[in-house]
Amino acid sequence: GILKVVVIIYCFASPGCVQSQDNFEKYYNKQSDIYNDFSAEKQNSAEGLGLLLEIENQFEKLPPDQRKKFVRRMGDTFVGISSVYAAQQNPDKSIAYMQKASDARDGDIDPKYIAQVKDFDNVRNLPAFKKIIDNLTRGKILKAPFDFNTKIATKKLKRDLTILKESLEEA
Repeated sequence: GILKVVVIIYCFASPGCVQSQDNFEKYYNKQSDIYNDFSAEKQNSAEGLGLLLEIENQFEKLPPDQRKKFVRRMGDTFVGISSVYAAQQNPDKSIAYMQKASDARDGDIDPKYIAQVKDFDNVRNLPAFKKIIDNLTRGKILKAPFDFNTKIATKKLKRDLTILKESLEEA
């Protein structure tokens, strides 16, 4: 009854409470704008990292069916988290988040962008990080071997069509 109404009103008034896709999208955009307005030094601070980790925390609270809409965008957030951890000399977490980013975006991250980000300088040559970067697909022409697996080829084609559709919708 009345307690449920109070909780719902509190939830919508509270910046840390995201229960729906629309609320998460507004929250994500607001927090991303705040983070992007930070100086590079502040982005790599505990405050910058905390902001990105809170976006991830709110994303994880969404129901799985609602998370699907934001998975690719969260890939960008994971790249940011990876970058901050690299700048903070935490290679294990940096590598873990770069893998999360690659998984969230199906490898569709521009390796040229990663090469330009100075924060990755301390992890760039680590074998685990290099392996992730070497497996990124953006800008690569994927060639199927002569005896390719039809299921894998179909999955890649569906992924590429989804990426194309999403980019056309965003344009």
